[in-house]
Amino acid sequence: MGISCAPEIFQKRNQEKFGDIQGVLIYFDDLLIAADSIKEHDEILAKVVQRAKSLNIKFNKNKVQFRVPEVKYLGHVFNVAGMRPDPERVKAVVELKEPKNKLELQRVLGMLNYLRRFVPHF
Repeated sequence: MGISCAPEIFQKRNQEKFGDIQGVLIYFDDLLIAADSIKEHDEILAKVVQRAKSLNIKFNKNKVQFRVPEVKYLGHVFNVAGMRPDPERVKAVVELKEPKNKLELQRVLGMLNYLRRFVPHF
């Protein structure tokens, strides 16, 4: 089995196609629109839709969300107030059992590391 660079290529291609549109955040096959107002959001969305149409790119209608005030994304919750950890992730950390071996300890440390930016003086 060889090394797959497909995810990196996919990221690069989406960056090439949509990365120049101000307010669009790209992570592999996800595009997020961040705007200060609904008007600005709709203007950015129109640019994305027009670009996708010109490139014959179609979006999965079951995954698209429009004008949502809050987005759970990559283990975080984003909204007008900023970013915070996903409460489900925090709950998982709170409910962790004491590690019994090195592998379990590494898992716990990884989960705690995820929260480090939200804990002062971590």
